[in-house]
Amino acid sequence: MVRLTAELIHSSPSYLNPIRERELDLRGNKIPVIENLGASEDQYDTIDMSDNEIRKLENFPNLPRLSSLLLSNNRVTKIAKSLEESIPNLQTLILTGNNVANLSDIDPLSTLPKLNCLSLLENPITKRAHYRYYVVHKLRTVRLLDFKKVKPKEREEADKFFAGEIGVRVIQKDQKETASFDISPSLEQQKQTALAIKVSSFMIYFSSIVCLLFVFRHSFFLFSCLRSSQEDRCGFDHLYSPYFQPKFGSNPNLCSFSLDCYRESYN
Repeated sequence: MVRLTAELIHSSPSYLNPIRERELDLRGNKIPVIENLGASEDQYDTIDMSDNEIRKLENFPNLPRLSSLLLSNNRVTKIAKSLEESIPNLQTLILTGNNVANLSDIDPLSTLPKLNCLSLLENPITKRAHYRYYVVHKLRTVRLLDFKKVKPKEREEADKFFAGEIGVRVIQKDQKETASFDISPSLEQQKQTALAIKVSSFMIYFSSIVCLLFVFRHSFFLFSCLRSSQEDRCGFDHLYSPYFQPKFGSNPNLCSFSLDCYRESYN
């Protein structure tokens, strides 16, 4: 995975898209966490972060110019609260192909005052009963949901449904499921996990080096003992240099390091 750093933002392509908006292309970088977007200096109308590994919609700096956010084919499961404080003018949010599962997961989007286009296609939430009614009822400013226009009659029907007893039970059931399944790690937890993995990797690497040094030390010790033993038995102390090299004399049979050759030559 690749961190979303200021260097990555500055080196990524930017251009005028077909609707004449300034767009920053951050597609396909395997970015796991939204961070450091302040480095964009609020110069873009659209930011495309499709085809990454983002799990939570959070951690935005103050970007009042941003109007479109493209996050198709990520792993988004949660949406942070108070997004209106950092991206108050967001109008289009594309979350196609993510992992938003519960109806209440989209509740934080209700505070975005200008959100009018939302796509949740290919998310588990779309298979929930009364999904479209819930989104239309909860997000009052959305006019285009999953690329289908929200008609006034549909919104009236959705409001009527969730004002009734059945609608209340649907919301209560979803809230219970959300509370029992809320295991999404926070940004701080993700950072701590990444740090723990790095520390573990370093410890494994360090332990490997220590083991190799231990083996080398004892191998050298055993070799020294063997050499000393052979010298004592064969009386060839004068044949070794300080670097453990045999000093070959005029005897042509002393042609290797083998102690067996020394013994044969001696005999």
